[in-house]
Formats: sequence, C-alpha cells, structure tokens
Amino acid sequence: MQLPESRVDTGAALSGNALDEYKHLGEDLRHYGILRLARLTLLLGTTGAMVTALASETVREHPIVFALLKVGGLVVALTFAIMDYRSGAQWMRLQQRSNVLAEVLGFETRPTAHVWNPLASTGASRVLHAFLVCGWIFALLLPLFKR
Repeated sequence: MQLPESRVDTGAALSGNALDEYKHLGEDLRHYGILRLARLTLLLGTTGAMVTALASETVREHPIVFALLKVGGLVVALTFAIMDYRSGAQWMRLQQRSNVLAEVLGFETRPTAHVWNPLASTGASRVLHAFLVCGWIFALLLPLFKR
C-alpha cells in the first residue's frame, strides 16, 4: 500500500504501517484536545481571580497594584492565546494527516472546519482568547479616556 506524500511523516508511515500511525494520531488528537481544555480551565480561573481582585476595594486603593493586575491579566491572556494558537495549529496538522491516512485505509474522515469558524472548537477558542486579550487592553486603556 503506497501512502500519499505528506509534510507530516512519522516512523510508522515510513515503515508502511498506516494503521499504527492512524491510531497514534488519534491518541495525539485526544491528548491535544484534553490539553487545550485544561489550559482553558486555568485561563478562566486565573482571569476570574484577577477580575475579582480588581473589583475589591483593597486593590482599588492602591493604583500601582491595580495597574499591575491589569498588565498581568493582559500578559496571562496573551500567553494562553499564543499557547492555544500553537496547539490548535498542531491539532489541525494532526487532523489533516489523520484524514489522509483514513482515506488510504478506507475509513471515514473527520470533518474539518476553518480555524477561525466560531462554531468549531478551534475557532471558538481563538475567538474567546482574542476577546480576553481585547478586554484586558480595553481595561488598560479605559483610564486614558476618562475625563
């Protein structure tokens, strides 16, 4: 069985065992899905804690701490957005390779969506991360527009 050429080659594909590679890709896809969910949980918990701290009177009494929390929120949101973007891109590459192997093996392929489609998990995640980053930028810039 001759496999089509792909930019993603693993030892299983080189040895000609497409079924083993397909199984391995399925495990990797599950791993990336679980990893992204865990990171999203951390991001939302961290963001919630920062917003709660920003709402407290104790923090509002100290302008430097208040500003540092907002900068920290932006840094955290940007960091998680970059991590999610990279893992989403890797997930899409794994899914494309999995679909190539599925066709070779006669299996049903997985549906693919555009990476910015908000109705797909990768697109929804990217939209959420962009919203959080924009929210923190807005929070940082808001005092500049007050009279």
